Amino acid sequence: MKRFLTYSAVRLATLALMVVVGVYLAVVFINYGGYIDEMYRGEIYEIVEVSSRSWGALSPAEASLRFDETVRSLEIAYGLDQPFLLRCLRWTWDGLTFNWGSTLRFQSLYRESASIRVIILERIPNTLLLAGTANLLIFVLAILAALNLSHRYNSLTDRIFIALSPISSIPNWAYGILLVSVFAGMLGWLPFSGMFDSLPPETIWGYIPIVFKHMILPLGAILLSSFFQLVYTWRSFFLVQSGEHYVELAQAKGLSNATLERRYLLRPALPAVLTSFTMLAMNFWQGSMLLEKIFNWPGIGGLFLDSVRSPNGRSITISVLVIYALFLAVTMFTLDIVYALVDPRLKVESKAAPRIARPRQNWLETWGDWRQAFWPIRIPVLPKFQFNLPDLHKEFLSAWRQINDFWSELRRFPSALAGLFIILAFSGVSLYTVSQIPYAEAVARWRTQRNDSYLFARNAKPIWVNFFNGNALPPTIYLNSRDNPASRQVVRGDGESSTVTIDFTFDFPYNILPQDLLIRYDADYAEKRPFASLEWLTPDGRSLDMGNMVITGIDDYIFSISIPKKLSSPRPSQKNVYRLAPGDPPAAVLFADPNVDTIQIIPGQYTLRIHGIIFEPEADLHAEMVLYGEVQGLAGTDYWRRDLLLALLWGAPSALAIGLAGSFITATLSLTLAAFSAWWGGFWDWLIQFLSEVNMIIPALPFAIMVYYVYSKSLWAVLAAYIAFNIFGTTIKNYRAAFLQFKEAPYIEAAEAYGASSWRIILHYLAPRLLPALVPQLAILTPVYVFFEAGLAYLSISDPYLPTWGKVIYDALTIGAMQGASYWVLQPLVLLMLIALGFSLVGFALERIFNPQLREGG
Repeated sequence: MKRFLTYSAVRLATLALMVVVGVYLAVVFINYGGYIDEMYRGEIYEIVEVSSRSWGALSPAEASLRFDETVRSLEIAYGLDQPFLLRCLRWTWDGLTFNWGSTLRFQSLYRESASIRVIILERIPNTLLLAGTANLLIFVLAILAALNLSHRYNSLTDRIFIALSPISSIPNWAYGILLVSVFAGMLGWLPFSGMFDSLPPETIWGYIPIVFKHMILPLGAILLSSFFQLVYTWRSFFLVQSGEHYVELAQAKGLSNATLERRYLLRPALPAVLTSFTMLAMNFWQGSMLLEKIFNWPGIGGLFLDSVRSPNGRSITISVLVIYALFLAVTMFTLDIVYALVDPRLKVESKAAPRIARPRQNWLETWGDWRQAFWPIRIPVLPKFQFNLPDLHKEFLSAWRQINDFWSELRRFPSALAGLFIILAFSGVSLYTVSQIPYAEAVARWRTQRNDSYLFARNAKPIWVNFFNGNALPPTIYLNSRDNPASRQVVRGDGESSTVTIDFTFDFPYNILPQDLLIRYDADYAEKRPFASLEWLTPDGRSLDMGNMVITGIDDYIFSISIPKKLSSPRPSQKNVYRLAPGDPPAAVLFADPNVDTIQIIPGQYTLRIHGIIFEPEADLHAEMVLYGEVQGLAGTDYWRRDLLLALLWGAPSALAIGLAGSFITATLSLTLAAFSAWWGGFWDWLIQFLSEVNMIIPALPFAIMVYYVYSKSLWAVLAAYIAFNIFGTTIKNYRAAFLQFKEAPYIEAAEAYGASSWRIILHYLAPRLLPALVPQLAILTPVYVFFEAGLAYLSISDPYLPTWGKVIYDALTIGAMQGASYWVLQPLVLLMLIALGFSLVGFALERIFNPQLREGG
């Protein structure tokens, strides 16, 4: 008991120190540009301005002097006159002691001052309810499923769970959007916003089923993003334990499955199970804000996103960062305490490996080692610089055999081949997009004020929906008199005037009305403006007069806006026109049968005839007709009449570039720092490990968002901050543990014996040993950065011009695309999931290829 209490006290003190250091570093970084100082100065000016209203008896000069003196005294009281690092320490202490002050918030129709502590305490129970329920549910279900699969190795159920485990690489917020789109938007089965219904229940107990109903979709999203991966991981732990001799002996004694699972499988594997589950819980804390934002869940995550964008919410932003740091520290401390209870072999501290004295090297030797490490290619040459063809041939054959062996191993995993096909497909699309649609052209075409926006319907579905729709939707029809000269006839008159007749004839075999009709006139004249009238000819022989207008140049006639009263009035002057009822679309006048009270479209061939008169010999008149349908293009259009195919195409190179660059930088730097830490040990090892643990306390995503709003409105600055956080993460600890074993190998001692320098040993002997682990890590980290960019774009943090998948999702959810335009959300979301799934499938297979312990699990 004494040992347990000592261990707990030491670990608690260590974590407390890490929280203080982590929060202090965050405050220093945030306040480097004066962010927190300006926050307090704004509060001081607000206080003095309110109190100055009672200084009416003072003259303007006296009031100004008193104002400055009061501000100065309050700045001293707030500590703004102290040195930078000292006042940052004070802000840190205020944050850790919950001395967060107050802020203004809207309550009903009034604005009132409210304590930040009260605001956050109102939100914390909601976040804990969602997080606690989700984690408890996942833990129980995953344990039961993993124990069950450990008895059914290589069964159909086991293979299904293995096949489904890569889908857990998709974050919960992406699944949240998918579930909202399907179950709330398309089917309308479940609520997706907030915790409560619009009407309160009759009793307080009535809130329980209401809250449970609102939690179904968020819990489903969290479950999908972690359940299958946890089951696969824990099932592997239990399989390792089931091969031990004492388990076989227990089975021979005839123990029941429940006893066997509890005593001989679960208990030995419990430390590893708790570690993976704790990492999951810590990742959930950092990514919960996006999930809360999507479901409008009233937790601290949504509060942070609202406050970080508001100048009046800076105090709340800092406070929520402190709360997240405390949550992460408590999670780590709970894991350590549970470790100490379930595994008594743990010690409070371990002795560091003795450092071997090694000769110092000058800068020339160091440069030579670095040059050899980063340019290791050596071409065998003869003395007269002639290629040694036999040696080259042998090296080529050796490399070819290695590639063949690797390909043979990879072909054992059909899922890896599927993932490789997905990656190659997206790579091909990316190369095509960048070469055929340059960046400048893509930006110009994506802007809402472009010249060709009139050619696209608003919120038109993709044309492929007609393959799944029994009632075909009408497409957008475009006709141009310049493209079809036969549709245009010019008759010269006796004087200077001439008549121009343009016939736009098209088939309309649909029983669903189009959205609208647009006529764009293009007149060329010197002084006298042309005149044009419109006539609509229907398949049943009717002729409708659609009005006339004087053309001033490039003029648009939109039927829903310019429809004549004689056609749209309840008693139209033309008897052969369908009478519009309240709520009927205007296009019913053109396509509906006038002899029926309800809208019944007459299919057949329609003609729009333009009768134009030009009054100058050199004048001319052309026209375009756009009949806006319900489907258009391979990807449809959005509310601003933009072709979504452009965004879907350009999203591929953006996702691949950010994902691959982020994963490569993170994995390689983590590997190098881990090797550096394990080899030199001592102070450097302690520093790197301490920074890693402090980094685990600071929430990465909220901090990266703060970088955007405090320092630079640049996506690349946010990515750089997020990469820095991921470098000093759990990966560096795993690499370090492996390097500590490798450094004791005999070949390392041999390298030291013949005088190899430290850098050469690290870069040539230690780092290459983990290259097989680096390759799967690259494939696994890539989806993390792909979804990180998409999540930032969903928060409107992205390239302001370039269309990306995340930005399309943000635009769709902002404009309310769940109601009737779910394709707008689902298409980029499916592509995001598909590219993440491709890399996850490949990384999952590479792990089993390079790690012999996992090969039997395939």
